[in-house]
Amino acid sequence: MLRVVYVAAVATVVWVVTGLSSTQATAPLGPVAVQVPQSPPVTQAVTITFHPRGRLPRRGYYYAVIVLERYEQASLKTPPSCAVSSDMRKTAYGYSRGNHRIHLTLTPAESASNHWCPGGTYTGAIYAVPHKPPCNGYYSCYGKSAVNGSCWEVEGGHVVCGVVAHPKEEQAEREAKENAEREARERAEHETKQPSETEAKEKAEREAKERAEAREAASYSYPGGLPKPIDHSTHIVGHFAVRFPSPPSS
Repeated sequence: MLRVVYVAAVATVVWVVTGLSSTQATAPLGPVAVQVPQSPPVTQAVTITFHPRGRLPRRGYYYAVIVLERYEQASLKTPPSCAVSSDMRKTAYGYSRGNHRIHLTLTPAESASNHWCPGGTYTGAIYAVPHKPPCNGYYSCYGKSAVNGSCWEVEGGHVVCGVVAHPKEEQAEREAKENAEREARERAEHETKQPSETEAKEKAEREAKERAEAREAASYSYPGGLPKPIDHSTHIVGHFAVRFPSPPSS
């Protein structure tokens, strides 16, 4: 069985992608079923496999990303010391070769512990790119056609490459304060009026949302969830989850 996967490293520099239409695919891309190892060791890289459905154009490729989700041993104010995502500065690219399965290896992002989070669940996605990676003077290619294309647009229209850093504590505190002030004003406005059936329903929905947000605040999730590529021709063709075993109880 022939498997070709290129791995490339890239500096965190912004690059611009020329959008290509997804209609360039030689056959419609369908959702893929991803095979994930059961209880993988937190100290080792994780290899996932899948069988492509449909065909990408020549030199089109696949890559994968995983991000930490609802990790109860940490919070946004106190992020975990383990990897909060796969290493987006070193991404394995998979190319279709006939009917062969594609293997993609995910390594943990840099962290204090230098490994995945024990007991953590990471949500992941398979991305399909219908063109070859860009190669130029700033982004050298390794092999015949491989360079990391991990750039995303975050809040405020900013474009970043590599691992998307979690918000600073001050920003999180400021946003929490603004939300609290806005909700206080809304409650005061409602209390000055006779509550109607609609208002009662809105209040119940708001309280349910606040409870959900409180539960989220008590755990850590990668800010923004799975990254969105700035190259609009890229599509997600599969979702999966990787669950790491909890440390043995003392």
